Amino acid sequence: MTTNNTTPYRSLQIVIKGSIASIILSRPEKGNALDEMLIKELTLAYDRLNANPSIRIIVLSGEGRHFCTGADLTWVQAGKGKDIEEESLALANLFRTIATSSKATIATVQGSVYGGGIGLFATNDFVVASREAIFAFRDARLGLVPGTIAPYIVRRTGAGKALQLMLTGRRFPTLEAWQIGLVDEVARNVMPHEKTNQLTEKILFGGPEAQLAIKEMINTLRPPVDEFTRDYSAGVLTRARGSAEAAEGINAFFEKRRPDWTKFTNQR
Repeated sequence: MTTNNTTPYRSLQIVIKGSIASIILSRPEKGNALDEMLIKELTLAYDRLNANPSIRIIVLSGEGRHFCTGADLTWVQAGKGKDIEEESLALANLFRTIATSSKATIATVQGSVYGGGIGLFATNDFVVASREAIFAFRDARLGLVPGTIAPYIVRRTGAGKALQLMLTGRRFPTLEAWQIGLVDEVARNVMPHEKTNQLTEKILFGGPEAQLAIKEMINTLRPPVDEFTRDYSAGVLTRARGSAEAAEGINAFFEKRRPDWTKFTNQR
């Protein structure tokens, strides 16, 4: 087992064993929440592993109790002006980088997984989830919009179910996530990483050149998340993040109170 120390990653770890590369989110004290640094490092990690011909499978997981609790709201709250647009586009590029990877990609999920964390795993070819995991698109409850993740959620669940979950922001369990196609495998009687190991063994039975061709074929045949979709979804997130409504929602979250949406109901 070797660890890739070519780049001094601060927010993640990379472990390579044979033809399998593991990317481990390493901000457990923050619930592995996404911020500018983690987004940048994840994009770099996937770019490097995608370019490595000896790697066949990339496994994404999170250290600690939670896979990824979404965006780091302290970071979101601090964002202003042009930075928001650049950060939204960087997030959209990360998701597209994972979704178009030439490798087989697997996400192993546990704990509370919200918003951007769901988008992060939904971009993978396979999603293995702990039976006890809990999911929610809580963006609207914060005055935000799940813009950059929407193309990947819709691709897995369909537009109708995605709409319902995003409008309500309700929490839902792994079984429901599996029933709607958001999760592919449920670790019922084993630990999630054991289920993932079983899956990687099955993938490695296939010929590497054939699997590369399959990935290229499927990425070509299914509706792509093209530059227009990327820019549009990033723009939706940018506008929401810069809004007074988002400021109220995030402030209410930190102040542990219910947001006052009444002042925004008659703005249209």
